[in-house]
Amino acid sequence: TQQSQLTAYTKLHRKWGFIGLLGTIIPLLIVPYYCVIGGWVLKYFVAYFKMTFMGAPSFGVDLATSQGFFDSFISAPFAPFGYGSIFVIACALVITLGVKNGIEKSNLILMPLLFALAILLSIYVICLPDSGQGLKYYFIPSMDALAGSDGNFSFAQLGRTILGAMGQMFYSLSLAMGIMITYGSYMRKHDSIEKSVRHIEIFDTLIAMIAGLMIVPVVYTFASKTGVSVKEAMNAGPSLMFITLPQVFRTLGAVEPWIGLAFFALVIFAALTSAISLYEACVASFCDLLHIERKAATFFTGAIILFLATFSALGYGAWADVTVCGQQFLDFFDFITNSVLMPIVAAATCVFIGWVLKPKEIEAEVEA
Repeated sequence: TQQSQLTAYTKLHRKWGFIGLLGTIIPLLIVPYYCVIGGWVLKYFVAYFKMTFMGAPSFGVDLATSQGFFDSFISAPFAPFGYGSIFVIACALVITLGVKNGIEKSNLILMPLLFALAILLSIYVICLPDSGQGLKYYFIPSMDALAGSDGNFSFAQLGRTILGAMGQMFYSLSLAMGIMITYGSYMRKHDSIEKSVRHIEIFDTLIAMIAGLMIVPVVYTFASKTGVSVKEAMNAGPSLMFITLPQVFRTLGAVEPWIGLAFFALVIFAALTSAISLYEACVASFCDLLHIERKAATFFTGAIILFLATFSALGYGAWADVTVCGQQFLDFFDFITNSVLMPIVAAATCVFIGWVLKPKEIEAEVEA
């Protein structure tokens, strides 16, 4: 249809336009909290920059220091929103330049940098003393991961593992959130869909493997040395990046500031490219629906994002006592998009493609 997801479904079948609406709500809810977390990463990059070039003290000395640094930042009255706003503005500036001059050119710089940094950090991790056991832990499958509290195989744990893998897949491949439909609408008729998909499969898997190689062995070694449970260290969630890894970097001696700086620079590039894609999906939708120019749609979307980002930014500080379904705002937005809306949109799209559009129309598109 060469339309964004908001209008594409309606153009193909009027009664199925609700999928496009849900598919637009998803990135509009994700971008605000994604940019807030991007702001957290930016704060850590600044902290390591000061440590590297200005001699600032390490904040990853021990669990108490590392935890204290993180907690004091995310509970601050303005800082989380301020750093998150910088992230939103950076995305908006790229998007206002358009797809070719903005998104494509920024990715031509950011993606190779991201890849090179990831490779360098992975090589460094592999060369660390005692990394062998961590590499074994990462690459050799273990059925212990599917055991329940009694040590026996658990279907509940298997279900949680599959759900976790599906959530990772949705995010990693940008599925069920309008990004692929939006970028697909910019493809030329002679571009090969099959070849594009093959590139995505290969590079997505490769980068995922490198990301794991960069983090898992070093966290395993750190857990073994400090007596922390490996399972507990690996399942730390956001605190793995913001609390555990600074402690890990601290054990690396004189190179701590440089490794920390390189790692968080890499995460900024990764987060920025993802946030730009999510933001673009929203902008394209408003352009198609309201028939407005890209710049106007970018500022309109940005205003909504900044408004919604306020809840996630202040959710651990000034508004910490306010919860939705027992969750902080950021956790709620993550749950409602990742565990509820994305599976609904994915399943509904499968039904729509398989039983409403029929395979013949898809075959004709792929064969073109």
